[in-house]
Amino acid sequence: MRICKKVKEFGKKVILLGLVAVLSGCPSPSLEKMKDLTGDKIPDAIFSTYGPGHGTYLYIGQEDGRFVRAKQYTHEGVKFFKTDDGVAYFFDGEFYKPSPQQE
Repeated sequence: MRICKKVKEFGKKVILLGLVAVLSGCPSPSLEKMKDLTGDKIPDAIFSTYGPGHGTYLYIGQEDGRFVRAKQYTHEGVKFFKTDDGVAYFFDGEFYKPSPQQE
């Protein structure tokens, strides 16, 4: 059972890495973190990409196995991730959390 779980997790990482490469137009994104980054007990990932779609992205894992992409921005020295729907995620010292105005 453990081996199956490890293979499944590895497969998810490979698929996510490929998805990031295709979406960003980058041949080799760099995986920075792969764990629960939002406090919901669902794995998330942070990738850095280079080339035409360069940047740092937080892929927020969903219960149905999909991911929501959020791009990193800096405003007045504060770094945050923002989804295509405009939801901003700020690091609270432990997890990335949606802005209180958007909860």
